[in-house]
Amino acid sequence: MLIRFIPKWIRRFAVPIALAVLLVGAIVQKGRGVLLDMMPEDPMDYVALCNWVRDPANTPRDAIFIVPPQEQVFRLYAQRAIVINLKGVPQLSSELKEWRTRLSDVLGADPMKFAARFDKTLYAIRNQYESLPPQHFTTVAHRYNAPYLIVEHDITDPSWRLLHTSGRYRLYRLQ
Repeated sequence: MLIRFIPKWIRRFAVPIALAVLLVGAIVQKGRGVLLDMMPEDPMDYVALCNWVRDPANTPRDAIFIVPPQEQVFRLYAQRAIVINLKGVPQLSSELKEWRTRLSDVLGADPMKFAARFDKTLYAIRNQYESLPPQHFTTVAHRYNAPYLIVEHDITDPSWRLLHTSGRYRLYRLQ
């Protein structure tokens, strides 16, 4: 009976409008965007490590870090410089060569080798980075004056001293 008082045009389009609203709601998912499954977030234990790094009692403000190239938030939370990450692509074409060189140096391989859909690229470069030996990171640290290293695995090389752990992440300093 109440339906009689609803204008005809609303009754005609009620189902399509309701479906459209539900579809948009499902896609957006609380403001996180359409590509939710393609944009892995950095884990909270990584963010916690970044927050620990930010404290000047723990690391100097002018320190440079070798970070996992797939990470996306270190500079935001830690407020420290990094050698490179994949997402920090320069805006100027004249800087692209240096970005690619740094990415190649940190990964120990041509970054184009990992080109795929974004989420798959992130996983591939993470696996490459985590498979590198400590001597590789020592070379990169000297080249870029970056005495700090973040990895997910233990390093037994005496050149690197463990400073802090957060979940699966380890922060090392070059001796």
